[in-house]
Amino acid sequence: MYTKILDFKVFNGSKDELMKILLSEGNKYHIVSGNPEVLSTAYINPKLLKNFKEDNTIIIPDGIGVKIASHMVKAPVKEKIAGIEIMQEITAYCFNNNKSIYLLGGKEEVIHSLKEKLLKDYPGINISGNHNGYYDKDEEKYIMDDIISKQPFALFVAMGCPRQEEFIIDIMDKIHTGIMMG
Repeated sequence: MYTKILDFKVFNGSKDELMKILLSEGNKYHIVSGNPEVLSTAYINPKLLKNFKEDNTIIIPDGIGVKIASHMVKAPVKEKIAGIEIMQEITAYCFNNNKSIYLLGGKEEVIHSLKEKLLKDYPGINISGNHNGYYDKDEEKYIMDDIISKQPFALFVAMGCPRQEEFIIDIMDKIHTGIMMG
């Protein structure tokens, strides 16, 4: 189910196979959009490097570079899996199963627009909370406490690599959230 590229296990199944894994009850996953830039960042960031090797971290082949690399190691991935497509699938699942999502990141107007779009596309979707990604480090505890208190099924973080991955790593063991994705 995985292709080893450098030191990383990259998911090599189909998008449908990935969704079955992610939506299995009782499991917690950190989804990493594995493009060459994100994976190379892990080599200079020990925190990311350790997390990217954890069993509950799934690196998806999000980018042609990773797909080409999988062919080079003679273990091709079945398909490129775009992170945005996985977010859409998870959001639809949450809508259809009355599960909540939490949105973190981007500018205030961007997160507001995203929230409006989601509410238009999925009327009544349970967005348990949101916060922009432009905050001081001293505000981070407040934001984490808010997410912890709301226990969303899915946490979507858009603050760029490595900041979003570090945030997910820092909160991962403190919440029961099933899916965390940068």
